[in-house]
Amino acid sequence: MTTVKDILNKTVITRDARVLGKLGSPLVDDAWKVPQLSILLSRDVADRMEIRKPFFGSPRIFVEPSEVSSLSDNLVLTRKLDEMPDHIQKRGVGTEAQSLLGRRVQGEEEYAFGDTEDLAIDKAHWRISELIVDVRRKAADDMGYPMTIFGSCKAKVPVRIVEEVRDTVQLAVGPEEFKNYIVRTRSRD
Repeated sequence: MTTVKDILNKTVITRDARVLGKLGSPLVDDAWKVPQLSILLSRDVADRMEIRKPFFGSPRIFVEPSEVSSLSDNLVLTRKLDEMPDHIQKRGVGTEAQSLLGRRVQGEEEYAFGDTEDLAIDKAHWRISELIVDVRRKAADDMGYPMTIFGSCKAKVPVRIVEEVRDTVQLAVGPEEFKNYIVRTRSRD
């Protein structure tokens, strides 16, 4: 499983082994697809592509996932550096996946399960498949998953049960069904 946190800041390399910069937060649309990847350009590449540096942060471009050749230790693109200007967008479409981290996840009757810790990415189809939820102690206890003093409880929630995303992530389930998504881990006691 690959997650958003796994791919953030990976080095982005062109087909001719030129470093473009670092991978920023992928963008996510309303159907949980990843229409674009954000690349934070190095200064020399930005100058070469004639992309102005913003007042804050790094110059940024966006590429479609179809431009990705491979993703492991680095993200390798299918094109050479000289071909890139014709295959980039300067504006992103969608919500930055990283902005969805840390949001409260709640179910029916606004029952608070926990907070989004990460998002699982299906790289074959470039879509978000699951929310990784850090389950709150009270919710875990209520559902019969007591935690040790240093323990944590995680859940892998499929995006198909997400009803709405605003300041919170609203799920279409209550505590009984949510229990099915809790990841069972071995205790280190």
